[in-house]
Amino acid sequence: MLAGTPFGASAIALLITVAVIGLMSANLFRGHVLVVALGGLLAGVLYGLIMVAILTLLGRQTQWLTAIVGVILPNAVYDAVLLPLLYPVVRWVGGVVNGRQVQI
Repeated sequence: MLAGTPFGASAIALLITVAVIGLMSANLFRGHVLVVALGGLLAGVLYGLIMVAILTLLGRQTQWLTAIVGVILPNAVYDAVLLPLLYPVVRWVGGVVNGRQVQI
């Protein structure tokens, strides 16, 4: 609610992004850390494009090129850089919570 976007727009964009990336990566993320980073990059770009599309459909003035170059791509790169650092921690925590031994 603090972002200034219509209520639920982010949830819809995240839902679509998770569905698409989930379908594409059924067993993919168990592989190399660069594959994880690429998945994060693609998810970030897809989420940003969906958000801009939703805002456009709702009648907001949007500058697609500015949004892509100034917001979407930098955020996606940021996600892709952080994901390989956080992914092993998240897998380990998931293993602890689920009571399974997880190798990182």
